[in-house]
Amino acid sequence: MRTWRKQWPPEAWHPLLTSLLAARDALSVVGVGSRPFPLGLLRAYDDEGQQRDIALDSAVIDSVEYDLHAPGVASPLSEYFGDAGSEPSRRRMAVAVLRNLMSWERSGLAYRAMRPDGLVHADGRVYCDLLRWVATLDRESRWRMRCGAAACLVFLLSPWPYAWPAVLGGTMPALHERADERSAWGIAESAVTMLLDEHIDPVRVEVALTDKADLLDAAALLDHRFPAWPAGLAREVFA
Repeated sequence: MRTWRKQWPPEAWHPLLTSLLAARDALSVVGVGSRPFPLGLLRAYDDEGQQRDIALDSAVIDSVEYDLHAPGVASPLSEYFGDAGSEPSRRRMAVAVLRNLMSWERSGLAYRAMRPDGLVHADGRVYCDLLRWVATLDRESRWRMRCGAAACLVFLLSPWPYAWPAVLGGTMPALHERADERSAWGIAESAVTMLLDEHIDPVRVEVALTDKADLLDAAALLDHRFPAWPAGLAREVFA
């Protein structure tokens, strides 16, 4: 990922540098194997292409770049268009969203761009790629992140995927049909309801979301055979 000073309004450039530095420092205190953001190196350069220290030389920095441990073919999740055979991939990405959310919360950090247009996807996985939106977790950022994850589930699995922007405000869109509780969307819909509950116990929600992710994982593996097989049996078979 790379950006230049000229791509930003003058008043936005230094706040960007500050947010990138703060995000890098926040991630650095999390163990490498537990980091929810696939960050490599963050580098800064002046207008002559000389590498500079982003903390000490902010006045002369003209461009910044950082490496991501993610496939180069990753593309925005909000631009994903599946065909008739895309259900397993959608289910896998929904699983990735839920597990990614739980990873952020366990790390004590938040990804404030957790939403379909703030994530990228490749090979059935999703990745966070906007470093400037990494912040320390607090009550508000947790709530916004959960709303964004709920919006991703609506986008990926509901019969009305483009209703997802309404979910960012914390409300479930009025859908015209009730989901079959045994279907992939039925599982995801119950997860969405939990994510949009500001007062739900954090321990309870993590246990429940772990179970929903496992069920959707089984649904992705079973494809058209789901929900014909009991989910518990599916988990045993594919464990």
